[in-house]
Amino acid sequence: MDVNGRVIVTGGDDEQKTSIYDASSNSWVSAANMVQARGYQSTATCSTGRIFNIGGSWSGAQGGKNGELYNPSTNTWTALPNALVAPLLTNDAQGVYRADNHAWLFGWKNGYVFQAGPSKRMNWYGTSGSGSQASAGPRGDSNDAMCGNAVMYDAVAGKIITFGG
Repeated sequence: MDVNGRVIVTGGDDEQKTSIYDASSNSWVSAANMVQARGYQSTATCSTGRIFNIGGSWSGAQGGKNGELYNPSTNTWTALPNALVAPLLTNDAQGVYRADNHAWLFGWKNGYVFQAGPSKRMNWYGTSGSGSQASAGPRGDSNDAMCGNAVMYDAVAGKIITFGG
């Protein structure tokens, strides 16, 4: 959801498409296409009001699905070539088209996004300029947890619970 409560739907079968549902008018509208075609990608609404998107090799070309950022005010997507997807990949035996799916993302202060899984390697993503990625270390003694879940239950303290997978 964006900061105005509209639902932002990206990729999948329509690969580069962005659609917006506005509950106040009960209507869907098309928005600008993403820079890259994606399916099973992950998004997070940032503190800046923009929407960060990463991964999604299920649709379109496989691999290299680095971050991009949607600005609802200007209806534009911008590639973030330094918001690298490779550090969040799981070790999936079926390949990259599954290894970059369903990242557990949480918007944080100053436009940053925290990735808590499903990879056992956690990362911070910056969304300004050409983007950035920095390791946040491993998730305890947890292994990759595809099909797991994560919920931020105390945003002030930045507490996240992960389970399943």
